[in-house]
Amino acid sequence: MNYYGLSAWFDALTRDVFICSPNQRLVRFYQREYANYQSNKGCEAFAPLDCMALELWQNALWRKAQLLLPAYAAKGQAINPLQKKALWQQVLSRDDNLWAAGDVLDPALDADKLLKMWGVLEPDASHLTDEFELFMRWQDEYRTVLNEQKLYDSQDAYNFLLEAIEQKALNAQLPQRIVFTGFDQWPTPLKRLEQALVAAGVEVAHHQVLASQNPVAKRRQYANGKSEVFAAATWALEQSTRGKQVAVVVPDLGQRLTDIERVFQQVFEPNAQLPQGQFDESLYNVSAAEPLGQCPLIKTASQLIAWQGQALPVAELKALMLSPFVLDFGLWQERAQLMARLAGRTNRASLLQLKAEVAHQNQRWQEAQLSRAAVAESESNKESQGKEAAQKTAPLAVLHEMLEQVYQHLQVRPPKKALPSQWCVFFSERLRAWAWPGSRTLSSHEYQQHEHWQHALAEFALFDSVLGAVDFKRAQQLLTQSLKAPFHKQTPPANVQILGVLEAAGQLFDGIWWLGLDAHSWPEPLKPNPLLPAALQREHKMPRANATAELDYAAAITQRITASAEEVIVSHPAFNGEEPLVPSPLIEAFTAEDMAEPPVLHPWQCKEPKPLQLLQDDTATAIATPVELRGGVGVIKRQAACPFQAFAVHRLQATSIEPMEDGLNNRDRGNLVHDVLEHLWQHLQTQQNLLAQTPEALAALIAAATDEAIARLAKGRRLGERLLLLEAQRVQSRVDSWLALERLREPFTVKHQEETLPLELAGLKLRLRMDRVDCLADGKTLAVIDYKTGKTTLKSWQWPRIDEPQIPLYATALPDVGAAVFAQVNTQEMKYLGLTAMPHLFAELNDVADSKAGKGWPDTFADVLMQWQQELQAVAASFVAGHAAVAPKNVQSCMYCELHSLCRIAEHSAPQAGDGNAVNITELKGAAL
Repeated sequence: MNYYGLSAWFDALTRDVFICSPNQRLVRFYQREYANYQSNKGCEAFAPLDCMALELWQNALWRKAQLLLPAYAAKGQAINPLQKKALWQQVLSRDDNLWAAGDVLDPALDADKLLKMWGVLEPDASHLTDEFELFMRWQDEYRTVLNEQKLYDSQDAYNFLLEAIEQKALNAQLPQRIVFTGFDQWPTPLKRLEQALVAAGVEVAHHQVLASQNPVAKRRQYANGKSEVFAAATWALEQSTRGKQVAVVVPDLGQRLTDIERVFQQVFEPNAQLPQGQFDESLYNVSAAEPLGQCPLIKTASQLIAWQGQALPVAELKALMLSPFVLDFGLWQERAQLMARLAGRTNRASLLQLKAEVAHQNQRWQEAQLSRAAVAESESNKESQGKEAAQKTAPLAVLHEMLEQVYQHLQVRPPKKALPSQWCVFFSERLRAWAWPGSRTLSSHEYQQHEHWQHALAEFALFDSVLGAVDFKRAQQLLTQSLKAPFHKQTPPANVQILGVLEAAGQLFDGIWWLGLDAHSWPEPLKPNPLLPAALQREHKMPRANATAELDYAAAITQRITASAEEVIVSHPAFNGEEPLVPSPLIEAFTAEDMAEPPVLHPWQCKEPKPLQLLQDDTATAIATPVELRGGVGVIKRQAACPFQAFAVHRLQATSIEPMEDGLNNRDRGNLVHDVLEHLWQHLQTQQNLLAQTPEALAALIAAATDEAIARLAKGRRLGERLLLLEAQRVQSRVDSWLALERLREPFTVKHQEETLPLELAGLKLRLRMDRVDCLADGKTLAVIDYKTGKTTLKSWQWPRIDEPQIPLYATALPDVGAAVFAQVNTQEMKYLGLTAMPHLFAELNDVADSKAGKGWPDTFADVLMQWQQELQAVAASFVAGHAAVAPKNVQSCMYCELHSLCRIAEHSAPQAGDGNAVNITELKGAAL
C-alpha cells in the first residue's frame, strides 16, 4: 500500500505495529519525522516509533534465540565476515591448481552467500559447470572446517533463525504486526523470511510512503560529468539557503565520492580550499563511507607498521616524515628542509640514512653556532652571548632522539609466529615508538578514526579462534583486510544530503536531483557471479543476473525516487570523455528541460570577489646595520641583477630545491677543477717550482690531486667507478692544459687560495672566499684570480649593476691590487681575461691605459677600482635600505631565476624600469619562461 505524505501514514499506524526498514538512515528519518508529527499535534509525551533496520532486527532475534533456545545455543560459535574471509582464503590457498587465490576469493564468498540466502542447498545436476563443480568442492572444504571447529557464519545464522521462526519457537519475541517499508525489491531471502513470519502467525504488510501520487520530473543534459555535478551542487546550495531539505542522488557514489565532495566543497565553502581553511560539516551530509584504511590517520599507521626501516622512495619517506600523525607535531620547516636536502641527493633512503642525515644536519648547526659564538666573543667581547649560542640545542635534536627510539624498536625482531591478539600488542608498540597519532589534538573526524582503529584491532584479535598463530606477513594481510571496513563520519544534520540510490530508500524531501542517469549506468549492467551457472542465477533471480528482474528493479527505484519529492530533477552527461552518451530509457519519458550550464569555476571564483585595491609596495623594512648575512657575493650579485631576487633569497629564504641528477652536474665538474688546482698550488706555490717539474712528476702530482678531489666528491654518493674514472681523465687533461698556459706567464707566487676575506659595505658584513691571489714578479703587486670553467667576458664587470661582482669585491678589499683576472679553464678556449695597470707583469691581460684595449673603461686601473667601490657600495646600500622591486637588469637576469611564481614577472603588463637597460616584458616572457 502507498501513502502520500508521512502524516497520512502516521495516522494509519496502530501501537502494535513494528516497522522494519532496509537501513538505519531511514529509521532515523522516520523517528525524527514521527517526533515532529506528535509535536505538531500538541503531544508532549508519546511512545517512540517501534522501528528498526532489518539486519539489526534479525541479529537481535538471533541473539534471543541463542539465549532462550538450548538447541540453537549448541550450534557453536559465530564468525564475523572477516573471519569467514580468512577461512575461505585458507581453503583456496590449499588448491594447487589456482595461480592467484586472491582473484577468486570475493566471487567465492559471494557465491556461498547467494546459495545459502536463496536456499539453494542442493542445486539441480543440469546446472553443473566446471566452475560450479570446483566451487562446490571448495565449499565442502569450508563446511568441513566449520564443522570441525563448531563454527557457523552469518548466512547459517539466517537459516537457523528462519527455522526457529517457522517452528514458532520465537513467537513470544515476534510482533503481532510488522510493516516492511522502503524496500524497492522483495528478493527470495526476504520472501523466505515473510513466509516464516506468516507461518508463525505474524501479520505482514508492505507500505511505501511517497511525496506525490503523480510524480513529475524534469530531465536535463549537461556536457560532461563535472558540469553535471557542478550544476547539482549549485542547485543544492540555492535550495539549502531557502531552508529546504533536498537530496542529491548519485548511482555510483562510492566510486565518485572524492570528486563529488571536491565539487561540493568548492561550491558550498570556497574558503575551505585555502591553506588553513576549515570546512563547515553542517552544510551537507554524505551517506557514502570510505574504507577505514584509506583515512589519513589510519593509512599512516598501516605504513608505519609495514616499514621495517628498509630503503623507501624519498617521496614516500617524505610523506611519512611530514605527516602530522608522526613524531613531534612541530619542526615543520626543519623537517621539510631535511627531506628536501635528502631528495636532492638520492631517490631512496633507509631509516639509517635518514637518521645519519639528521645527525649530520645537527652537527652542521652546532658548528655554525660555535662559529657565531667565536665571532661574537672576538668582535664584541660578548662572552655570555657566545656561550648561550654554543649551548643552544639543535632544532632537529628531538627528531634524532625519536628516530633513535624507532631504530632501537626495529632492532627487536618480531616473533616468527604469534596469535593475532599478540600481533595487536606488537603493532601498538611500534606505533608508540613513532609517537603515533602525534602530539597535536586530533580533530573530530580523526578522533572518530582513532576509535574505529581500536575497534578494528579488537576485531583483528578475533582471528585467534579460527586461525591460530600466524607470521608477520600474514598478520599484515589480515590487518589490511580488517581496515577495509567502512568508516562513516558522524556529522550533524544538514539540509543537503548526498545519497547513493539505496540510501535514498523511503525518505521524503522538498527536492531531489538524481544525476548520472545515462543508458550505460542505469539500469546497472548485468554482472553475474562467475562461479555459479548463469542459468541457475537467472532461474532464482539472483542480483545482477536476470535482465528482466534488473529492469523491473531499476524501474521500481526510479518510480520511488521520483515520487519522493515535489520537485525532482534527473540529469545525465552528454559525453564521457569523447564517448557520446544517451539518457537512460527509464527517464526518457520525463520532460526535457533546456538549461544554461553554470560555469565550472575555480574554487576562488565560487564566491563574489571583493573589490581589490592595487598597492605597489616594492620596499621592505630596512635592515638594522651592521648585520652579517649568509651568501657573501651572492647578496651583491642578486641585488644588482634584480632587487627582488636578493630580497626573496636572502631575506625570505625562498631558495629552490635542487633536483636530483644522475652522475655529476656542471657544478660538480667545476668544483673538481677548483679542488685539483688548489691542491696543486698548495704543493707548487710558485711558477718556478712548476717549471722545475718533469712531465712525469707533474703528471703524478696532477693524478694524486685528482684522486683526492674525486674521493671527496664521491663520499656518501653512489657514483659508478667507470664514471669516476672518465671524470678523472677529463679533469687531468684539462688541468694539464691549463698548467701549460701558466708556464708561459711572467713569474709569480701563489699567495692565497680559498681564503675567507671579511668585508663591510654600507653596514652589510660579507665574508668573501677568494679562489686565488698571486703576487707578481715585482714582489708587491697582487693579481686577484677567479677560476671560470665556462666562458666569460669583461662586460660582466662593467657598471651600473655589475653582473659578476666577485673580482671587483676582492680587488677593492685588498691593498696593492694591480690586476683583476678571470682564469678561463675551458676546454674550447683556455685563456686569461682581465684588466691590469702593469702589462709588463701580466702580459696576457688588457692594459686599461691602452685606448683600444681599454675601451669602455676609465683611463687608469685606480679609477676602475674607485668606480667599482662606489658601485658596490650603492648596491649594498640598496639592499640594506630594503629596495626589493621586481626590476631585472636584462633578460639574462631572469633566465636562470626560479622565483617567477613568486615575483609573477610574466603577469606584468609594462616593461620593467631598471637602472640602465630596461627589459621588454614580451622578450622576457619568451626568454625566461
